[in-house]
Amino acid sequence: GKTWEEYTDNMFETMGMENTSYYLHKPFLKEKRARGYFNGEPLEHFYNSHVGAGSVYSNVSDMAKYIKMVLGQGQGEEGQVLRPETLEEMLTLQDVGVALDASNSLRLGLGWVLTDPELDYAGRICQFTGATIGFTSHAEILLDHQLGVIVSTNSDQQNAMKVAPKVGRETLKLALKDKAGIEPAKPSGPARSPYASWPQEKLNALAGIYVTGQGYDIINAVPGGLEWTVDGGAPQKLVPLRNGRLAPPDSQELQVEFARISGRDVMILHGMSV
Repeated sequence: GKTWEEYTDNMFETMGMENTSYYLHKPFLKEKRARGYFNGEPLEHFYNSHVGAGSVYSNVSDMAKYIKMVLGQGQGEEGQVLRPETLEEMLTLQDVGVALDASNSLRLGLGWVLTDPELDYAGRICQFTGATIGFTSHAEILLDHQLGVIVSTNSDQQNAMKVAPKVGRETLKLALKDKAGIEPAKPSGPARSPYASWPQEKLNALAGIYVTGQGYDIINAVPGGLEWTVDGGAPQKLVPLRNGRLAPPDSQELQVEFARISGRDVMILHGMSV
């Protein structure tokens, strides 16, 4: 048998990733590891457990080789890393038939998000954004066009979580235009609907606390609409639409639908701000 270190070292070497490891004692990591920042302050190096996510140390050159492996049906620079059928399963929707997956904006494979509204026009996509203490990365691949991008930053602040994906997406849009002549297409967003008036009793029934992956949202009923407060921020007004959803009074780029699914009251967000 092999230790975890031996097994993963062999996997990375097969992909030609010579500056990638789970282990900080590697000479190249001792010499080259970047310093992370939090709130503008440098962080001391820290020990990271060997968990499935956020524990590999790498750089963009090596991650480009990982992207080449994905685009190459599992073939690395020095040999086969994954069987093609295994890779195909990673890039296959795994959340089909899940009642509470009511939105198509986030569909999951194995280790990959398989949707990106800003690049829907580019065909099949896999992408992921993640962060550890002091670092943020975004990887995205246009599977039908043999194009991929990796963006890494040495900050884990919320602005880095927004900037890294934006830089990656804009890069892919330019690369796709250059390679295939495909112009960027603006996401269509939800169809506009006339504003409407709902009985106050219907609005009152929607009030409550809705749990999210990041915290919770508070919905309060107000005359003629709702107030939506996200994670303790400033409340945002929502007013009814004829299509059964609600939206801010000055824009319909984001629409909010309330539904009861599998015995649960849920909020479903439609639009670019999702």
